[in-house]
Amino acid sequence: MALSSLVSLVLVSIIAFFSSASHVGICVGPAVGTGLLRRNLALALYVSMVLLGAFTQGVAMSKAVFNPSICSLTTTTAVAVVPSILGIPLSLNFALYTSQIGCSLGLGIERLAYASMCWIALLTLTAMLSTATMSFSRAWASGTGSILKALRKCSTLLFILTTAMCFVVGANTFGFIIQFVRGSLLGQLLAIASMVLGSITLYRKSLERVAYRFYRIGVLHAITCYAVSVVVVEVATLLSLPLPASLTVVTALYFSGFIAPFRMISCKSYVSYVAVQIVSIPIALSIGFALSAIN
Repeated sequence: MALSSLVSLVLVSIIAFFSSASHVGICVGPAVGTGLLRRNLALALYVSMVLLGAFTQGVAMSKAVFNPSICSLTTTTAVAVVPSILGIPLSLNFALYTSQIGCSLGLGIERLAYASMCWIALLTLTAMLSTATMSFSRAWASGTGSILKALRKCSTLLFILTTAMCFVVGANTFGFIIQFVRGSLLGQLLAIASMVLGSITLYRKSLERVAYRFYRIGVLHAITCYAVSVVVVEVATLLSLPLPASLTVVTALYFSGFIAPFRMISCKSYVSYVAVQIVSIPIALSIGFALSAIN
């Protein structure tokens, strides 16, 4: 095996490791935060469904891989390490997609323009759907009658939606990552091992940040967040567009708070979070451009 191929396999494994750790909180954090899903069960659900999504629907993300170079993988790895260690749920989709353009010395910048318009449109859709869905959910819950009956229904629905959320993130994010080594069985096996290892060793900070550090995640908040995010992320996958699941989920949580009697995330915290996610775009573009220019 050529040295460059081996380096690529190692870099993809590192990206899969850190990305898997950072997405635990995004995928199962809201459900765990409600108290209706135990942490161990949530972790097992996350690992199994993320892998299922990556290897069944992940091929839909193949069009998003247009420059699978060591440069783009190195750039993404550099962007990935610090947020994952700190437990910041930073999706690497922005960095992995944008770094390919930077490493092409800016060729294909129209791809970034198109992707940016789609990202803005999908996140705007997330905000609108979250407000509408939360309003509907509250009306449905208030008309259910028995509190215990409503809780059982909510618990079942929450489990189904959590499962679906893990699957679509597996297809969009991890399917995207695996497409960088789609021609190598060894690369895919290493990516699987890295995803599993990352999720079971570095999940705590990511899970705690989403599940326990917001003011309060109610059952209806979690249901709304998952229902909207599943739809939006799945649409992105069908478009072969890598969409940051972390930004989608936090946006859904924030805007669902407009209908709730309390707000989980302050406007300042939300804007700061969005800024952290967005800044990865110029960082990845710049690092990729610099590395490519040096070579």
